[in-house]
Amino acid sequence: MSELNIMLTAGKVRHFVYNQFIGDIPGIPLYSDNLRLLSIPGPATGVPGVSVGTPTGVVFNPGNQFTITQGSITGPAKFLFVTDTGTISAWTERKNPDGSYDRQSYANLMVDRSSAGDQYFGIAMSPNNDRIYVANFGQNAGIQSFNSSFTEVSTPTAFVSPFSTSATPRPGDYAPFTISRH
Repeated sequence: MSELNIMLTAGKVRHFVYNQFIGDIPGIPLYSDNLRLLSIPGPATGVPGVSVGTPTGVVFNPGNQFTITQGSITGPAKFLFVTDTGTISAWTERKNPDGSYDRQSYANLMVDRSSAGDQYFGIAMSPNNDRIYVANFGQNAGIQSFNSSFTEVSTPTAFVSPFSTSATPRPGDYAPFTISRH
């Protein structure tokens, strides 16, 4: 097994996934989970040559918002994914009374902005777990915000690039490549 280095913030527990292994720090030792592979959908509009999504960002949802339905499971998305083709997908699971889990092997496509030329390369959860922020590196570069119903609620001047010479991004301007919350 390769060495895995993880930094901890004082007083906070961090979870991690390494290949198919899951662990908590400190606490539960490394263990294997039944879920081995999760399919991320490509754009619904059909980008030539793309049928499967290529995740470029993922965020854990610790809250009770971003409700989705996957098969017989309805509940808050556990993980949200963004792709370089401008899509946002969500996945959840359900714990059964016997301790087992119901899990789909795919994520649901929730937002498809591929036709607008969006390219998402990062995702972050708001402090209240009621919004996500995505870094759009595409034609309309900037930070976009989506509420828990997956509706865009971006405010045009909420995130202003300090490198831009105009209010509207232009080709060649600097663009956000990722976003995180610390």
